[in-house]
Amino acid sequence: LFLADVVAAMEKPFKAYQHVQKVLKTTPKLAEAHVSLALLDAGRAQTAPEKDKAGLLAKATAGFERAMTMDPAVPGARAGLAQIALMAGKTEEAERLLKEAVDKHSDSQAALVLAELLGMTQRSAEAVTMLRKIAQMDDERFVLALVKALAVSGNGDEALKEAQIGAKRFPGSSQMGLLVADLLRQAGKIPLAIAALEPHKTGADATRIVAMQAQLYLQNNQATEAIAALEPLVVANPRSKELHLLLIVAYGL
Repeated sequence: LFLADVVAAMEKPFKAYQHVQKVLKTTPKLAEAHVSLALLDAGRAQTAPEKDKAGLLAKATAGFERAMTMDPAVPGARAGLAQIALMAGKTEEAERLLKEAVDKHSDSQAALVLAELLGMTQRSAEAVTMLRKIAQMDDERFVLALVKALAVSGNGDEALKEAQIGAKRFPGSSQMGLLVADLLRQAGKIPLAIAALEPHKTGADATRIVAMQAQLYLQNNQATEAIAALEPLVVANPRSKELHLLLIVAYGL
């Protein structure tokens, strides 16, 4: 079942279905398996033709509800139902489901969705309180959510502190590095922001990281460093308008 979730995250839904069906064949009353299957159905609804969406969402809803009948505290079921409610514009119902999952069952996935919903409705301070209560700080997603909620609620110094702690805890996370750099930029600490990105200049996010470094160099009137960072990127990404514009600005300095 864990393998099914990993494969689904790799955007291979057919293989994920195969793994979940294998689990359900041998363990039909495993609530977590029904949640995984319902999540796959809900995911399919996002890209399905309009005529098929309602059926897939109804199937997903039934799957989540079936899982909750088997195990009222099963992780992810209420979060899944809440996301379906949000797709239908039922914000209050979604919030009720998420708060129930968080308050009664400490559902971490529901907490992440609730934090996002509270942020969308300008209640980031509530999101901070809720995330601190759940306290899943060994999960990178929680640290990112907490830092973003702190920043939006006007606690920039606290957000930077938590982000820097997160960067030490997850040294390989480019997302954390980007967040630390952006908060340092907002605090006017440009050289430190540039340095925070340095360890993340390789890997899948390399282009994004180096482009942000170049923007920081420009903000700090370091045209030579910006040009040195941007020229290889433009060669590797000749159709990127953003990179060309940044390079033009750098040349102009």
